[in-house]
Amino acid sequence: MEKISEEIEKQSGLNWYMDGVPYSDDEEIINIINNILTFIHMEENLKAIKEIKKCESLTMGPRDRITFFDLAGKCFYVIGDLNKSEEYHRA
Repeated sequence: MEKISEEIEKQSGLNWYMDGVPYSDDEEIINIINNILTFIHMEENLKAIKEIKKCESLTMGPRDRITFFDLAGKCFYVIGDLNKSEEYHRA
């Protein structure tokens, strides 16, 4: 995922590397976050948003939640929904 994160960073100007996510204890969260990064990389933003919606209802530890909200905020920033981006970054 680090390589994909670096490529997305070049495209968007945002740092997308999710340091620590591979060490999460929750495999479902890891998979969803990896899916979000993959969809953003493939410029399939609506699929990324669907993955974000799936992840919102999951119970997460503090580190996973911080990572998820940061990633979700970046996704909404990329698609131009600055209000939703700010909402996730403030959470």
